[in-house]
Amino acid sequence: MGKKNDKTAAAENGEENKKPRIRRERYESELKCILTKEEVAEASDQAAHVLQARDAKEEDLKAHQKHTKGVIDTMEAELRRLSTQVREKAAWKMVGCFRVFDYEAGKYREVRSDTKEVLMERDLTDVERQQELQFENLEDEFEDDQEDDEEPDAAQ
Repeated sequence: MGKKNDKTAAAENGEENKKPRIRRERYESELKCILTKEEVAEASDQAAHVLQARDAKEEDLKAHQKHTKGVIDTMEAELRRLSTQVREKAAWKMVGCFRVFDYEAGKYREVRSDTKEVLMERDLTDVERQQELQFENLEDEFEDDQEDDEEPDAAQ
């Protein structure tokens, strides 16, 4: 026997008036498409702008990281300073001091003004042993000389 076409086979089975059982749905899929010259030019322009924006953001990020690292380094230094104070139970501070030249004892001392602790003591050097001479009021003594100088000017 020969082959029968689909309509003949459907008629023999009594299915001639029935519609075929086909279902069709619409959907979208991302597929490769060839771009026009205008689309290529637009994509090129967009790429240049995105590249520039990315470079600017990278520079901002580097600057922010540098600033943040500086802040963290400062915090670490402060933490080390404080932990040293805790460990040693002492801190370095500016304290007023004074120098004592004791000419009778021939000693030089450096003394803390807050606790009166002697920081250093040594013998006076020869230069330090030289004391300033105490003169009486020299201006009074030389006033007469100035008057003498003025008199000849007045005579002329």
